[in-house]
Amino acid sequence: MPEKILVVEDEIALQETARVLRPGGRLLIRVPAFDWLRGTHDARVSTAHRYTSKELSEKLVKSGFDIEFMSYANMILLPFALLKRFSERLLPAQKDSDLAVNVGAFSGLLRRCLVLESRWIRHLRFPFGLSVVAMAKKNLLRRSS
Repeated sequence: MPEKILVVEDEIALQETARVLRPGGRLLIRVPAFDWLRGTHDARVSTAHRYTSKELSEKLVKSGFDIEFMSYANMILLPFALLKRFSERLLPAQKDSDLAVNVGAFSGLLRRCLVLESRWIRHLRFPFGLSVVAMAKKNLLRRSS
């Protein structure tokens, strides 16, 4: 039996989200960034697509949203992810997702990086990262279908 292929229609999903939100309603969205970061984890969790902030911004606006906030996230952890992705290309294939990797004592450092970044992102916009995060508001002029 052929493997089922997951197809995600992101623009249709965004348009439907805009349709069901009340006027002025907000959407918080976080998606994986940069297709060149695709790895074993993406295959294991069926990631259909990785985005740039420009691409996500265009899709949100096209779907009837006004963007209030847009930034990359997980910038501090990007070097670790790059090391992991390059190791996947050089070493035997990993069967599990990145989430299954046991980092032991290293997890405390990773957690502190995320906490630090969560404080910075309130005031800064990151130029790159593992994810794209956006807060968008339903355009008040957009009519529901």
